[in-house]
Amino acid sequence: MYLKDVDAFNAMEKVGQSEIQHFVDFARICHLPQEMPHKSKLKSLTLPTATQLHQAGVKFKVKQSRNLFDIQFKDGTLEIPRLRINDAMENFLRNLIAYEHYHLKDNYVNDYVFILHRLIDTPEDVELLAQNGIIESKLADLCKELNDYYRVPWHKWKATLKQDYFTNPWAIISVIAAIVLLILTIVQTYYAVASYY
Repeated sequence: MYLKDVDAFNAMEKVGQSEIQHFVDFARICHLPQEMPHKSKLKSLTLPTATQLHQAGVKFKVKQSRNLFDIQFKDGTLEIPRLRINDAMENFLRNLIAYEHYHLKDNYVNDYVFILHRLIDTPEDVELLAQNGIIESKLADLCKELNDYYRVPWHKWKATLKQDYFTNPWAIISVIAAIVLLILTIVQTYYAVASYY
């Protein structure tokens, strides 16, 4: 689990103040911020994406906190602790959400995932957060490489040619015959025009 990223002193202080029900509860307590934000009823479930917020002038900054869920917005800057995305992160968050859902009234982890889900909607959102050091993942680089490859028209044309015209031997023969016929027509036209001069 992600206990290695937690500040040990603060974790022990928080754990000492709580009654631990389960190992997942222990992991959750270790990741919660020192001061829990004031909970108020949401008036809207909409939130602009990271790119839209950036276009509105919001700055993104890595929050120097070992508490994964310690997100703050202050003076036009949204501070989010670094999120390392790897194979185990999804399972870690799912376990925390399930534990909160079935054993607690507080859904702090669920709120965190909800905010991230709203902030990240497109590859551009991922790229923006990765550039600011908030998301640390090989997947961000992978998305960029795939998008760069997709944007090159030659790759699309080559794929279309293979998928539509080279599906069987007869299709290949007919394409080759069409190319040869086109070349012969161009040569014939050239000689026909050249013979007038």
